[in-house]
Amino acid sequence: MIGAPELIAAVLVLAMLAIPVGVVFVLVRVITKSGRNTPGLVPCSACRRPLLARAPACPYCGTPQSTA
Repeated sequence: MIGAPELIAAVLVLAMLAIPVGVVFVLVRVITKSGRNTPGLVPCSACRRPLLARAPACPYCGTPQSTA
């Protein structure tokens, strides 16, 4: 049978694994979600690198982006 110290250790290990996964999930949602306050990221039409959705041109390759 599992004792109290092993159970506490198991819960702590699971919590330590879950917190970074949750933080990464929230960051990805905030960065990629388009909204009124956050412009969001979209891939460049030519080089596919991420850029702000409202950028007039790609800062990496210089390709003009459509604003539609």
